[in-house]
Amino acid sequence: MKRILNHIPTRNLAVVAVLLAAVGRAASTQEATGNLEGRVASVDGAGLASVTVTASGPSLQRPRQMSTDERGYFRMLALPVGEYTVRVVASSFDPHLQ
Repeated sequence: MKRILNHIPTRNLAVVAVLLAAVGRAASTQEATGNLEGRVASVDGAGLASVTVTASGPSLQRPRQMSTDERGYFRMLALPVGEYTVRVVASSFDPHLQ
């Protein structure tokens, strides 16, 4: 009996995951989007944490901003397809535009 009770929640979670994946695919077919991801590092290759990364461009109503994680990585999801200017600002460093 204990095995059956442990197995039921796992099966329910799998069904929920499949449904959420299907909803995500249906929504993404309506509008073309992409992701902007990268890593902010110092000249010696060390990842920089808590760096502000801002993406701006004509496809956005307002700039999208986020901070890098503890290893310097960032990932902006579901940006409309287009060209962007990316600005990186970290304390003790000059701002960088690309």
